[in-house]
Amino acid sequence: MAPLRSATDADLPRVAALLRATQPIDVERAGPEDEAFAAFVAGIDRDGGRTFLLCEGEDGVLTGALLSSRHPVADRPCPVRSFRVAVDPSARGRGVGRLLLDAVASLDPPGEVALRTVLDDGEASRLSAALARRGFERVQTTRVMRRSGVPPAALSPAADLCLRDARLPAEASTLAALHNAAHAGAFGFAPLDPDELVQMASAPGGRTVVLERAGELLGAFQTLPFHGGVGVLHAVQVRPAEQGRGLGRLLTVAALHALAQQGFHTVELAVDAANGPAVRLYEDLGFVDDRRELTYERPPA
Repeated sequence: MAPLRSATDADLPRVAALLRATQPIDVERAGPEDEAFAAFVAGIDRDGGRTFLLCEGEDGVLTGALLSSRHPVADRPCPVRSFRVAVDPSARGRGVGRLLLDAVASLDPPGEVALRTVLDDGEASRLSAALARRGFERVQTTRVMRRSGVPPAALSPAADLCLRDARLPAEASTLAALHNAAHAGAFGFAPLDPDELVQMASAPGGRTVVLERAGELLGAFQTLPFHGGVGVLHAVQVRPAEQGRGLGRLLTVAALHALAQQGFHTVELAVDAANGPAVRLYEDLGFVDDRRELTYERPPA
């Protein structure tokens, strides 16, 4: 097995193909689009930036990849290095996964970061024992939910409220502040800066819509395209002082209509399983579980 090497932009199509190969069964559902994947990885430039390592066989065939980025989070006293290990199914059992897991633990000085990875149910059943041996514990369960069919009846905002497309980049700072205030108590919350928000909103086919009253932003939602006619409700934010007044439902229904107008009649979203009010809202709007994603974390050594 050849030594690990750093990935270059020229490697990204091969990495995207590897990620597709590692997805369980439905590659149309979960695999990344090459253009979107390349835009995503090229934009990872937070505290410490990205570290992508590749494992190749002696014949140069890609057998595994480690994708990681280091970033600050509000609920931890140290930065987090989020990572994903992908091993080609034909190379499993050859020690590739162990090599990559050892590599991620060596990227930062001891005690400097927490390590975090997210696995779907299938991956967790295969890798949880290996993670446990390295000191990882499950810290979050995320419900990935879907809804198909005609959107529910549109809700009319109160006369003093207005839904409109965000004006970016002019409103980036205000929207980033809204996002950060709305999600400050969430697990793993990482403050968003205006440049990151603009980058996220500029994804091909993405849309950001705001809810305002007399020029004051009260909430917003972001949508993104996905594979196979599936749209993603990426995020909904409501200003903390306005929460509990039905604005989250108003924005969610508006997002479903916005995606339907783009041709997406199946919509996917992810929600922390511990967020009871949000889960109940989505279930009431017809969302059902599609899969679960499990977050594992190892505290600083």
